[in-house]
Amino acid sequence: MPWKFTFLLLILSAMLISAASFLETTNQEQPNTLRKRIASAIKSATEYMRANYDHLNLDAVIGLRIVQAQLEQLRAEDKTRETVELLSLVSETIEVAIPEVASYEHVYYEKLRRLIAVDFWPSVIERDGPELRAKEGEFMNGVLDLFTFPDLGDAPDDTEDVPSELFDEDSSDMCIEEALRSSCNISSSCLQMMMAPDVRGYSATHQLYYFLILSQSTCVTTSGRFGIIADLKKELCSTIYMETKSEPVQTDIEQDLFMEQVAFCGLAGYFRQFSRIDWVERILGWQRPAGCYGQANSFLQELRLLNDRERFRRETKVRAKREERLMPQECLCHRTTVALMALVQNYRAQIQPSDL
Repeated sequence: MPWKFTFLLLILSAMLISAASFLETTNQEQPNTLRKRIASAIKSATEYMRANYDHLNLDAVIGLRIVQAQLEQLRAEDKTRETVELLSLVSETIEVAIPEVASYEHVYYEKLRRLIAVDFWPSVIERDGPELRAKEGEFMNGVLDLFTFPDLGDAPDDTEDVPSELFDEDSSDMCIEEALRSSCNISSSCLQMMMAPDVRGYSATHQLYYFLILSQSTCVTTSGRFGIIADLKKELCSTIYMETKSEPVQTDIEQDLFMEQVAFCGLAGYFRQFSRIDWVERILGWQRPAGCYGQANSFLQELRLLNDRERFRRETKVRAKREERLMPQECLCHRTTVALMALVQNYRAQIQPSDL
């Protein structure tokens, strides 16, 4: 009965072709669907910030500028209505928020206003960073010696007196203010703090934030030190990536750190490495119906467990943040900001193909 055998082969062939077509369609649709979910989350978070612009602080406006700069770059290669509308919404939110922030955070605003200039962040954004380290290694070993230049001041003899897990936020802000000056007068104390080895948690992300900003300083742009800064960013993001993979994200404050890690390492060029599907799903799942992030009651309960010394410092184990601000519907300003910054890294990963 050869005709029956032939008929069976035809049926099986049709089934295989259909299955292959289904898999191809599914593979094409999944990224597109994820991209739309990420775009929707970005829109909801920005709409919440726009509606509550009078509750935003300067750090939130800086975060919005970072998001705006990345969407501007994406628009050059992705002219979809989706990207254009997101960019317009973010830009509008910045414009209404700046006068409010300039008024009630006047001193802080004057010191760091360069960070909300429209032309600052585009040149900070990296499309691809050097390959991350795959294994734990010596952190910044010997790199401090590279900064013993006369115009940078005297480098410290060692870093043993710097706590590896604690950063004073006021001192950190002072170091960022130094990096923004046109002169190359960077103090030894700032170098010592920002070059402290083996840091984790918020200490590591703030070191990274500092070097992202320092990369725009004339100390770097006019002296050929880009390679040094690139090496430092690679070391920090390698350590941050290993920490992010290995540590649980359970508490409200741990969510904040996780999204800050994704946001800053993405900005340093590692947005693809930090855009794992399971991590993206975490961030999408934490968004509240209002579009914001964070639970004020949970955050305050965690904060009450800290003593006075811990409450006003970045600390790896407890991961507390001093500059958090409560917003309507019991949302959190910093949490929503870093979530938005992390989401845009994932959005970039959906749009920008690898250059490798």
